Amino acid sequence: MEEAIRSPIFQTVNSSNSIKGTIKEKTFLYGGDTEPAMQDPSKMYLIKGDQITVEDSMAGWCKVSYAVKTKLITMWVQCKSIVFPKN
Repeated sequence: MEEAIRSPIFQTVNSSNSIKGTIKEKTFLYGGDTEPAMQDPSKMYLIKGDQITVEDSMAGWCKVSYAVKTKLITMWVQCKSIVFPKN
């Protein structure tokens, strides 16, 4: 329980702060505004090493932002596909 409370995901959910992370494996992006549209994955995906910012999370899903050249993509990925820096 204590480990979960100290996790970066918990800190993001319970504050207005976003956190940085790195994608650890190929993971598909899902649309959705306030929650992921799990039945409708996009054809877009992130690959190992991509740097993201977690904006929100719910039930094992993280809403992430990823900068692509001059565009910012904000979509959902499974949180288990993200590595967070150690504090």
